[in-house]
Amino acid sequence: MIDEAFLRGEVEPYIDKLYLGTPLLKRHRDSAAIHLLRILEDSTRFVTMKQFEAGNKAVQFHTRLRWAQEAIPWALRWVWRDCPLSDVATLDLDWALYREAHEIMDLGFRYYQLCRCFVLYSRGFFCADTVKEEKRVRFFFRSDAEQRRDAASAIYSILQDDPPLRPGGALVVDDVDANWGFRSFTQSFSGHQSMICEAEPLHPDLRRFNKKGLFGIILKEPTVRV
Repeated sequence: MIDEAFLRGEVEPYIDKLYLGTPLLKRHRDSAAIHLLRILEDSTRFVTMKQFEAGNKAVQFHTRLRWAQEAIPWALRWVWRDCPLSDVATLDLDWALYREAHEIMDLGFRYYQLCRCFVLYSRGFFCADTVKEEKRVRFFFRSDAEQRRDAASAIYSILQDDPPLRPGGALVVDDVDANWGFRSFTQSFSGHQSMICEAEPLHPDLRRFNKKGLFGIILKEPTVRV
């Protein structure tokens, strides 16, 4: 059941103002901006972690690169609009600012995902449920088939080098017990090795059948075309 007045009149304005309490907004605009760019540079530069190697094949972290690229537009926009110019600016590395920049980047990434849900809902691609008493909103695809197709398409685009995943690289897919996209892809492209593993959360996840959840790994084979 959808309550449009609650969704548009309460939830949407609340989401738009979430960033206002972040500590970085109290910093000088130039200092805040340069630390956001440092976060972006580090996320991009270390997207391939050499210390995580199996058989001399580096594992690429697509999710980290995606996090940085989708977070930086919103974080920079907030900093440029709301940070003061009255304090003394410094471009030197400050680890306290670095942590604050990471915090607002994380918020920017989550804000981007929420905006995407609102846009897809407004255009009729998503449905929504609201429970005003619990202050809860759930966006979802119109059908299970659409959800599976979207998940499988995301895996397909990564293995097809968009963004690049070199032969021998690994793709980690979370929550495969809650989304059948991983299964749909591995059935359609069986030439890639894949495995399903149990997660080890810090606290029991009561939403999962095993209180842990599952994640999947796909290894991109050099000789397999997708």
